[in-house]
Amino acid sequence: MHDATDSTEPDTTGSAAAPVSDAALHIDSYPLDVLPDIDIDQQQQQQQQQQSMQHELRTTVSPSELHSVTPDIAFNGGARVIPSGDILDEGLGVGMDAHMGDNEDEWTPADEWSTAEMRRVKVYELKGSSWNDRGTGMCSADYDESTEKAVIIVKSEFTEGELLRCEIRAQDVYQRQQGEQGDLGQTLIVWTEPDGTDFALSFQDLDGCGEIWDFIQEVQRHLRGKQDPTSSSPPSTPKMSLDRRFAQTFMQSGQIPAPDFNTIGDIDRAIKLLSKNPTIKEKICETLVYQKFICSLIEMFREAEQSELLGHLHSLCRIMQTIIMLNEHPMYEHMLADDIFPDVLGILEYDPEFPEHKGSYREFLSTVAHYREAVPIRDPIVRKKIHQTYRLLFLKDVVLARMLDDPTFNILNSFIIFNQIDIVTHFQHEETLLPRMFSAFPQLRTKDGKNVLDTDEDPSNIPAQLNGSSSPEIGPMPESTISPDLDNRRRDIIRMTHQLCATAKNVQVSTRFALYRLLVDRGVLYMIQWALSVQNPDSDMLAVQHLCGDILLSVMEYDPHGVRQNVLHHAEAGVRTLLEQLIATMGGTKDLALRSQVADAIRVLLEVQGAGSDMGLGDRPTAAAAAKAAMGRREDPATEKFLLYFYEQCINSLYKPILALPDFQALQGGPPNPHRDQASQFLFLCDLLSNFVLQHGHRCQFYICASNVAVKLASLLSSREKHVRLAALRVFRACFRSSNVFVTRHLIKQDVVLPIIELTARESRRDNMLSSTCQEFFEYIRRENLRLVIDYMMDKHGERVRELAKFPMVGMRFAGIILRWEQNHEEPPPAEAVANSTNGNSTRRWGNGRLMDAEEEDYFNSADEETVEVPLKWAPVQIPPMNTLKRKRGRVALGAGARSRAGSDGSGSTPVFQPIKPPSAGCLVLRIMKRTKRIWEL
Repeated sequence: MHDATDSTEPDTTGSAAAPVSDAALHIDSYPLDVLPDIDIDQQQQQQQQQQSMQHELRTTVSPSELHSVTPDIAFNGGARVIPSGDILDEGLGVGMDAHMGDNEDEWTPADEWSTAEMRRVKVYELKGSSWNDRGTGMCSADYDESTEKAVIIVKSEFTEGELLRCEIRAQDVYQRQQGEQGDLGQTLIVWTEPDGTDFALSFQDLDGCGEIWDFIQEVQRHLRGKQDPTSSSPPSTPKMSLDRRFAQTFMQSGQIPAPDFNTIGDIDRAIKLLSKNPTIKEKICETLVYQKFICSLIEMFREAEQSELLGHLHSLCRIMQTIIMLNEHPMYEHMLADDIFPDVLGILEYDPEFPEHKGSYREFLSTVAHYREAVPIRDPIVRKKIHQTYRLLFLKDVVLARMLDDPTFNILNSFIIFNQIDIVTHFQHEETLLPRMFSAFPQLRTKDGKNVLDTDEDPSNIPAQLNGSSSPEIGPMPESTISPDLDNRRRDIIRMTHQLCATAKNVQVSTRFALYRLLVDRGVLYMIQWALSVQNPDSDMLAVQHLCGDILLSVMEYDPHGVRQNVLHHAEAGVRTLLEQLIATMGGTKDLALRSQVADAIRVLLEVQGAGSDMGLGDRPTAAAAAKAAMGRREDPATEKFLLYFYEQCINSLYKPILALPDFQALQGGPPNPHRDQASQFLFLCDLLSNFVLQHGHRCQFYICASNVAVKLASLLSSREKHVRLAALRVFRACFRSSNVFVTRHLIKQDVVLPIIELTARESRRDNMLSSTCQEFFEYIRRENLRLVIDYMMDKHGERVRELAKFPMVGMRFAGIILRWEQNHEEPPPAEAVANSTNGNSTRRWGNGRLMDAEEEDYFNSADEETVEVPLKWAPVQIPPMNTLKRKRGRVALGAGARSRAGSDGSGSTPVFQPIKPPSAGCLVLRIMKRTKRIWEL
């Protein structure tokens, strides 16, 4: 389809870091954290509703409600305060001029500075000893050059009448004071008129107070310069700051002055000032687009860059950053146009915060990132969105990464996500797009070696085939039979598909699931199989294979059943399946990253849902969990069929590298020392076998018993690589955890516990993960009381076990093994002793025997340090009726003769004959056995 970039990385020496995109789509080339979507229209409606409510509040407050305070009190304590960003004049911000084509209410400018909300003030007049509130209004300052007089004017915000008009004089009668709330700063200006009247202005905003104060100081310097005849320099004319004048001009005319190098800084500050109000900010963006303000900045930029005017370039960068921070979609769409965006990046290369450095954004886009349509996209709107998305990602992740605030980040993210949803939707609903893509990957060769469909024919003319249909095998391809143009086109399609899968991560789950199923149906697995079948790949092809690994993992995450069905259909057709290709790639590649991806793909493909998911590696499998897993497999015949195919045709080829190892008994010349490539392969194979043992049940257990893989794995316990030894130990740990007696007997027969004991002895003096794993292995055997393993260890390797029991670090584990073995082989009490203990007191009356059972129970339940006080006198014990007596716990049965002789003295009570005696020997033995059994269970 579309947009790709060269795989060569840019020269980043002395330039800003830039991401390298190999994508054919130009989308999602950088990490993207999905944030909540922002509905711009809804946000504007809420702001308009808020402004309407504030206007109603203003009109309902009467001047009598304004609080009269001294000038030292902050402005917020007086009249109501309108939050920052609200419009004070109902006539402002309703619509633009008629020439802009806006049919809303006419733009109604106010006089001079009545709209600058940071100049909102309260006017106080001193009468006697108290300050009287004359009202709240908007303060402005004006200078008449003809009369050379400057005045301060305050107009009421309710009646538009003047609350104050005072001429600024040269005398030093003005003071700037601070209110009671220190956080507001100096927001009071106090002075005395020539007639002795004292006035005070309490400003709502510190900036507004500072602006009026600076204007007063400038006027006084001008007036004093005229009065000083010795001054050699001409008097300066006080002027309102240019940024304020530009803001006033925009508020009155709705036009932004044309930029030039002298006024660009003031226009920048004016835009920042006016953008505090959301409605005015929207009008500013409309004006900037309508007047082609950015085009004017681009012309200035080209002139300044050609003349190497660094100061002007920095000013242009500041105003461009300000325009971007306005966070308006129309402005972004305007800047992302093909003829504007490169120059916008050029302006942003001259960041004034790094005056000695220059970015290389334009160089990256011109030399590295290229747009290539691997498959033509016929919808121009989608092509435009692809370009926009790539450029927005470049702005967000590279150009503006350092200066982004949360609002701008959210707006850019929402823009990107909406575009990505539209792109994914187009791929789903365009019926011919995916078939045209994957038709470039025909089935290439059958198992008999006959080549079919491997031509340089235009892939668009080859009909698409669905996965699962009878098809030739994809095998290694002679490079002479592939056209270079066709090969490059296939690589571009793989890059495009990878970007499409990455983009799908930001859409809804249902849409994502439907897309992956559609990709499987249209033949994405043919593409993956072709890429993995390329032998001796170059660096570019290896990167393409990595992309295929990511695509396969993404597809199997959402549609593993479709991939398994594809494998089964190919197996029935007699062609090489995707699983066989994965196994071949895992053994043939030397790239660790690709091997890791292939191992994860095999694991997910052979993962049985529900098997082993309810228990961790260290948990004991319960009968309920095993039955649940087995029933889950029985209810899914497709999974059972897939496992049958794997164990009958694939597992031997998968574990061929391990089966080639020597037996651990025949190790000569030292332990095996696999190189880095082999060590990683053994690691992945051991991890896969651990999962198979826990999930595949009898199939994997039968394979272990029928093959010699256990003896081969035991040789890895002597490897020099620690992670390989750990992986092999995990396999044996999983085998014993499976609680399969046949697997246990097989491992005992092969004597695989001996290398584990030797490994523990070698690591016994080290406090590391390997030593802890070995100790946990034997602790599991002791805790679960695996009698077959314990008996084997003590009978065949008892001396070695007793020797290890003396080691300080691992001795406790092996001492526990010895104790458990002794407990298992402790002889039971003789039958004669048990009989004597039960019949020795048969002459006692039945009631006395009942009482002795209770006494013995109290004896064993009491603590060792407790003392039993034996009473000297005994009261008769009332015996309930016979039919209400029930035994609460099973005990050794008393003789029938003893039970039948329950005598009575006729009073309904039976006396206690003796104090408490220690229990008999037989009862003591039985109690000890029961107690020991409970401890074992705990």
